[in-house]
Amino acid sequence: MKIIIANWKMNQDFDKTDEWLNIFFEKYGKVYESISKRLIVLCPPAILIDYIDSELMEDGFAFFEKITIQQNKKVEDFSVEEFNDIVFNSRIIKLGAQDCGIEHSGAFTGDISAKMLKDVGCEYVIIGHSERRKYHHENDEIIAKKFKNAIDYKLQPVLCVGENIDIRTKNEQQDFVAKQIIGVIAKMAEIKKLIIAYEPIWAIGTGQNASSLEIAQMANFIKDFVSKNFPNIEEFFLLYGGSVNSKNSQEILQIDNVDGLLVGGASLDAQEFASIANS
Repeated sequence: MKIIIANWKMNQDFDKTDEWLNIFFEKYGKVYESISKRLIVLCPPAILIDYIDSELMEDGFAFFEKITIQQNKKVEDFSVEEFNDIVFNSRIIKLGAQDCGIEHSGAFTGDISAKMLKDVGCEYVIIGHSERRKYHHENDEIIAKKFKNAIDYKLQPVLCVGENIDIRTKNEQQDFVAKQIIGVIAKMAEIKKLIIAYEPIWAIGTGQNASSLEIAQMANFIKDFVSKNFPNIEEFFLLYGGSVNSKNSQEILQIDNVDGLLVGGASLDAQEFASIANS
């Protein structure tokens, strides 16, 4: 399975969201059956999450109606749990958040807890993005707390790691990324599923994508490092992010040990993102 995540960052509004969803479903839905091994996750600004969740629920209800016809059943023949599972799991797009708070609740103005995100339909949350590390001064200790909060409320964290150009120039990128991983998940023995997004900082939003060789080398290193140091992890997906677009996505997805993509700027264009999802 390939995981394709759209990170809208601080972009879009309600009207643009409606337009985006309509275009995406039109372009992606046509070939959905042939690419059912894709998991699509949308991470919009927090203010849009509940609205998108309600839009996606409408599609889930439509799918449920098809199930009742196919199985020759009535709505009352399904338990509440069965109804919720069918509606929720039929959604082509899964919802994620771009960040979560370091605490479960309390006097933390502006923060949004993992529980709140779960309550509005989120299944995933990006943790430790380089922009959070840079602009909000988040270190591994803060990121580890957020990671654990996500796990506690059954949100799947997507841990971002990656080096800047100075570290890459010194050829210290592997040691740097290894420290980022250990700094966040070393004490979390309960983790069974791990998603890491490798985003070289020098390639984010610059149009300068890492080469296939550079991506492959880091992907091989991370997969090997996690396998050796965290044997309790049963499922591990490694994504690549950094100036991903429809022109390079197919090539990147064919690299060994790359299990998906974290898409930034290109995800704002629904047609472009659908093309990436269809890679």
